[in-house]
Formats: sequence, C-alpha cells, structure tokens
Amino acid sequence: MGRLFKPGYEYKKAGITLSEIAPVWQYQADWLEPAQATDTRLMDALDGLNKRFGRGTVKVSTQGAYQAWQMKQERKSPNCTTDWDSVPCV
Repeated sequence: MGRLFKPGYEYKKAGITLSEIAPVWQYQADWLEPAQATDTRLMDALDGLNKRFGRGTVKVSTQGAYQAWQMKQERKSPNCTTDWDSVPCV
C-alpha cells in the first residue's frame, strides 16, 4: 500500500458524516413511485450464487443487454468509501 500523505502537498482536514441510517427492512415510501417489493429472497439468492461462484455468474436479464459497451476506468477514483478493504489506515 502506498503512502497516504506525500511531502510537498498542503492538506485540509475532512470528515464523513453518516446520517439517516436505517435498517434494511425500513423503507421511506414516495407517493410518486410505485411500491417496491419487500421480499428480498430472490436477490439474496442471486447474491449468494455470485459470492459462491464468482462475480457475474448469475445476472438479471437486462444486465447482459449491452456487453460491447464498457465504462472507461483509466481515471477512476479509488473505491475507499464503498470497499472496506480499500479504506486507508491512518
């Protein structure tokens, strides 16, 4: 893992505030949107299969519609806010 701080750069202190954290079963309804399904067994089964056999093994039917198109990722920022293994240790 590389160094978090580099000499010669000025840094500002920043923080992250987590708000409106709620349990998965609690959903804020929107009267303009149709009701969401509350049964998560199908998605749990898909997630379990993909964890067991590898990412992308089982897909929803619309996921394979545009396989030729790929997002350019050469300037992609690190995913340290979404991946616990990428969180820098200070």
